[in-house]
Amino acid sequence: MMTGDGDARPSKRPRLPSPPAPAPPRPSGPFLALHPPYSYINPAQPTPFQLPSHLTSFSYSPTRDLLLDERRDEAIATYVEPRIGVDLNQGFEECVWRDGSVDEGLDALLNTLQSWVTSAPSTSTSATTNPSLDVIQRASIITWRGMLTKLMLAVYELENKVQGRRADGWEMNAMIVDGVLYLEDANSPAKLSSKTASEQSYKIQSYYGYSFESFCTSRPSASSSSSTPPPPSSTDPFETPNTNVQWCSVVKTSLGPHRVILGGEVDCLHEDWEKRGRVDTKDFVELKTNIVIQSERDEVMFERQKLLKHYVQSFLLGVPTITVGFRTRAGILSALQTFQTLSIPRLVRGKPHAWDPLACLASGNALIDFIISSIRAHPASATRGDEMVFRVSFDPHRGGVGIRTLSQAEVDEEVLGAKKDLGEGGRTGFLKREWVEWKRGLTGRSANGGGQAPPPVSVRAPAPKMYEASKVAKGIQR
Repeated sequence: MMTGDGDARPSKRPRLPSPPAPAPPRPSGPFLALHPPYSYINPAQPTPFQLPSHLTSFSYSPTRDLLLDERRDEAIATYVEPRIGVDLNQGFEECVWRDGSVDEGLDALLNTLQSWVTSAPSTSTSATTNPSLDVIQRASIITWRGMLTKLMLAVYELENKVQGRRADGWEMNAMIVDGVLYLEDANSPAKLSSKTASEQSYKIQSYYGYSFESFCTSRPSASSSSSTPPPPSSTDPFETPNTNVQWCSVVKTSLGPHRVILGGEVDCLHEDWEKRGRVDTKDFVELKTNIVIQSERDEVMFERQKLLKHYVQSFLLGVPTITVGFRTRAGILSALQTFQTLSIPRLVRGKPHAWDPLACLASGNALIDFIISSIRAHPASATRGDEMVFRVSFDPHRGGVGIRTLSQAEVDEEVLGAKKDLGEGGRTGFLKREWVEWKRGLTGRSANGGGQAPPPVSVRAPAPKMYEASKVAKGIQR
């Protein structure tokens, strides 16, 4: 469970309304203005999105070691329905918190993909006889699920700003290497330090999410020595949260013409996966917490802000089920509600605060096109494109997304400053040089040019197993 998902961060508001601040000047580089959500909605030509397919996985250990190959599923958890009334404060003092000063970037995802290809049953270097190699070579985007979530939600963040609600901006680092777009969060040492300090003010609210996850899950590999015994009057299973521990799925999908490899954390799986002995996205479960809804305003906020984000996050990774635990302000679990991801848009349709996944898909695809075309159009791309790092910024006050080239000093200080030192191996931009050289060394490249974007998928006749966004908006189950 992502830190703080489902619990609104407290904010201080002035007692008297302040006059609107003038919009900051637009950045000097390419800039794409976003339009209102309705302008992206075209049911006759929906942006296709392919059904996500699980490729492989990895785990993080209690000491944040990356576990691959036969140990890749050690942190996998199975869903267990919690008892209403459990105290989410339990274990707070003993919780093990992840080091927030380290920027892990894409390292774990790239290590996992490299391991997945090299350990495939077929050791052939031909894409025609090694399916995993073919997936790698055809991908035109490799990133975390969170990056696509931000791109797809930007259009509604801008609407939040226009309507006077809180709106969140973001920054990413971007590179195109051998035809593949890589995106990661922009996490400078100063930003991580500021974030860690800020999180202290709502740490207990963040902890409620981890505690809820512990009450909802069972890990076969969990060590009994790390568990907090339940009170004598309780039989609730509970393992003290260790936020280092994660299980992540890596999936392949596509958005419009872009073939995408995504990595993302999965909180737990339904127990059916154990019976089959293999992992499938249909068993994925996302866990969220939210304050008890007590008013119409609370309901609007939940449906307009929380459900939209929950939907996009889960949709992108193929998670079909979202279970929300509603808690009191004191941290007592008071209710559970399970949502089927593809049915969520139907819950808000027709309401004043409604949102439409058509707008998310189309605007997200437009932003990806903009990022790729802007990088490729840079005058230096032909000579040193693989070494160039770009900063992609979304500021609701500017009304769109800008992109600019980072200087080498900015790369060294802001991009690499908080990353793990790889020693002699080093990096190409923010990517591990080992990954870049390994991928370039692959033989038997496909006709698509080893990472170049494939021909556009027809929006009128999508490829098999495609979500048509217009049907998704109606809540059609896969």
